Amino acid sequence: MDALTPLPDFAALRREIEEAHEVAEVACIRDRAIAWATNARRARNTEAERQAVEIQLLAMRKAGQLLIAMQKAGLRETGRPTKGAKVGTATVVPKLKDYGIGRHESQRWQRLAAIPQDLWDAALADKTVRLTMLGMFRLIAGPKSNPRKGEKRSASRPAFEQS
Repeated sequence: MDALTPLPDFAALRREIEEAHEVAEVACIRDRAIAWATNARRARNTEAERQAVEIQLLAMRKAGQLLIAMQKAGLRETGRPTKGAKVGTATVVPKLKDYGIGRHESQRWQRLAAIPQDLWDAALADKTVRLTMLGMFRLIAGPKSNPRKGEKRSASRPAFEQS
């Protein structure tokens, strides 16, 4: 960052994320972290950029955890009408739109929340790779197998019949 913009207290932000109980709080922290990461990237401060991206990922993970908990408790609309309710009837349960969150964003955040804690901590501790949401998703996907590198197809059966 430049001389006029002080670095945020990343430890305090981590505590804020851990103590947050509302999706809107965590989304606000994430938005600020995006701005800090952009400013750090422009200033070529790689350490500040990494910390800001880490805060951003932590906030998205926490928001995903909150969204999952709210859905299980019935405190938010799932997109499908409840049993016995007509499609399109108004409900008092808030929707994602009420939180300012899109459907795909919610899905990504909930996928981040599903990453086991040990894998999450290991990914954050690895300073050799650049932190991204896609990189975190690769943690839960595991290694892909390539069928072409494995055993060869037999000539007697067509490819779609092999398993």
